[in-house]
Amino acid sequence: MLTEIPAGGNPSDVAVSLAHGFPIWYKDANNIKLELCLDKPNAGITPCLTAEPFTGAPISFPNNFGPEAFYWMASTFATYNSRLNGTVIPIAGDALLVLALEGAFASGIIDDTQQVAFGRIRVRLNVPVPGTYRVTHPYGRTDYVVAAVDAGREINQTQDVGIVTPHNFVTALQQGPDPDQIPLPIGFPATNAGIVSEDPTNVGPFLRPSTTPYNGLTHIGGPLRIGTNLYLGDSGSDAVHIVQPVVAGPPDSTPRPPVFTVELLNPPANFFLNGDNNTQILAFDQFQVMGKVFNEAANAVPSAVNDTVATARNTPVSIDVVANDEDPVRMDPADPFNPANPANTNVHGINPQAIGIYVAPNDIRRTAPFTTAQGGIISRFTTLGTGKTTFIYTPPPGYTGEDSFQYVVQDTGGLISAPATVTVTVENLGITKAEYRPRIGKWHIEGTSSDTTANTVTVLGGPRAYLAGSTGARGSLGLKTSPTGIDYRLVLDPLPASAVSRIDIRLHGADGPAIFTLYDSRFNGAFSSPRSGRLTTANLQSQPADGVISLGDAIARILSGNAYISVRTTSVPTGSGELSGRISRPVIGTAPVGNDGRWALPVKSKASPGPLGTVSVTSSNGISSGTVDLTIR
Repeated sequence: MLTEIPAGGNPSDVAVSLAHGFPIWYKDANNIKLELCLDKPNAGITPCLTAEPFTGAPISFPNNFGPEAFYWMASTFATYNSRLNGTVIPIAGDALLVLALEGAFASGIIDDTQQVAFGRIRVRLNVPVPGTYRVTHPYGRTDYVVAAVDAGREINQTQDVGIVTPHNFVTALQQGPDPDQIPLPIGFPATNAGIVSEDPTNVGPFLRPSTTPYNGLTHIGGPLRIGTNLYLGDSGSDAVHIVQPVVAGPPDSTPRPPVFTVELLNPPANFFLNGDNNTQILAFDQFQVMGKVFNEAANAVPSAVNDTVATARNTPVSIDVVANDEDPVRMDPADPFNPANPANTNVHGINPQAIGIYVAPNDIRRTAPFTTAQGGIISRFTTLGTGKTTFIYTPPPGYTGEDSFQYVVQDTGGLISAPATVTVTVENLGITKAEYRPRIGKWHIEGTSSDTTANTVTVLGGPRAYLAGSTGARGSLGLKTSPTGIDYRLVLDPLPASAVSRIDIRLHGADGPAIFTLYDSRFNGAFSSPRSGRLTTANLQSQPADGVISLGDAIARILSGNAYISVRTTSVPTGSGELSGRISRPVIGTAPVGNDGRWALPVKSKASPGPLGTVSVTSSNGISSGTVDLTIR
């Protein structure tokens, strides 16, 4: 379990999420622990109000994280009518109260060095006549003297407790400051008024729906269960609030009901602030409530597992360290929040975005890069479209050999694993000689590798595909890859029975997601064969869900045999098209890398040079060279 840190505690002892840098939870006087509410709408229910810039993508830090996020919020807004001499005043008044515990950024910019948390009490009122207005809310009371009425808000005051120093999250637990410590806004009418309360105050205990249980038809009540997550209630959307009565915390020395009231203490003659019942008191008891409950059942420490990866010289590599880490969730899905349930032995699994570069016990990097002993650069990267978080290792220029770094992983309950080590082999692999004698089927391929430790190379023919379909059309595709692009030559002979509409290189199958389009009739005119060209980063159609983000990712998928070409026509415009084929590389042979880094393969093989007459090589580390042209004798 995590250690609880009180208001006067050491800020550096606060457990924060490695995913975004905010505290794992805050607890109120009723022992209700709430975590940062970042969940998307689910089946028509909006448990959290979030402010990420790209609403169609998962929330991730920092590129798809809002300027503020809430642990808890309760707000109410309403309009009202007042009467003078029995007549309704033409302009209606309105009242707003916002109570919240939230995370934000001291600089106003989403930055991993600027996280703050604070309690907010905001009072905003448009009132119809001058006078003294007594405002009472669940956490305090203040008298506001309005000397004159104009077109703006006559009462407009916000108190934020906790915005002091970035990463000092314990200040959000303190009571409100003395009124003299906070300057009032320019033009504020009550020059001697207290700060939202006659006594120093802050938010808490958390307000929550008074009705129980939650009603799925009316969306009223709480708590609200969605799967194995628990929320105070359904907040509704920004456009349509779900409002309901709330229950207050336990009484203190000045107990106040869970309502927001405004009372005019010195009304003019024949004037009623509340024109609906001819009184001087407005009362609002319908609140929009939001909060995600932290699960306090048993939690086990996750295990980070060592990783071994390889990359070519001068080539960055993406490392999915979480893929083999261990923290299996063991809970009763029907009763996940019950600590006494013997089935709940580990209710928090790994947070896949909560990985950190381990430098020292007090130095775990989230988004800040780290330089390894060999000069490599480690940085954390989250794909915007999928929210998947990995490390990117960039080797030093020209470096070959072994490098390493350590990392940790954190679960959703805040527990952090022991560090694990990632070992990176940087290999320089190349072909220095490539000859083929077609009359006798003799190949002579030579090259070098910087890795001489039990390394074997596999020589393969250049990537190619042979296309076929049910209509008798046939074709061939030859590819030549390099770090900057892919050259291709496509031949269709005989042509399909109907007009070609689109030709793509796709993942997983001939009807899978496209990563390159070789031809599109909407933009490229009438199709003719043969067709040649070059594919670069500008032509790449990223598929983040399939791990294809860069040109290098796409080339790796093609060379691994996980890519297909499909030709769609007017008669077969979908699926695998009228003809298709898998891109493959035939094995020519294998050769060991000698102690001097050289390897050679003189061999007879029935493998063909392919449409472009090229070869490539892959090492035991999984590193592939670019394709090179054959000399055909």
